[in-house]
Amino acid sequence: MNLDHAVIAHSIWKSKFRTAILNADSMDAEMIGDDTCCELGVWLHGEGGRQYGTKPDFISLVAKHKAFHDEAGEIAATINAKKYSEANVMISSLSAFGSASVAVTVGIARLKQSLV
Repeated sequence: MNLDHAVIAHSIWKSKFRTAILNADSMDAEMIGDDTCCELGVWLHGEGGRQYGTKPDFISLVAKHKAFHDEAGEIAATINAKKYSEANVMISSLSAFGSASVAVTVGIARLKQSLV
């Protein structure tokens, strides 16, 4: 698993949400909200869990990753409900999503450091 790619993949969600808002696109809120559907989630709940599942930094990252996807799923559902102003607030840097995004990035960095 390339953890640097995972950081990038999770950081572009804000742009994906902005694009969906601007284009009035629908999103798969169920899939977006499922922390096992992205490449990092597959790894966390599969091979990564088997290899590192007892490490505190790994356990912490699993929880942070789930929180991120919970927030992302809520944003996608808000976009699907055509509540675009509300969705814009939900993707701000000071939102729960913003905090969850930072937490995932920090969690990945801490895990990488603990695996060295």
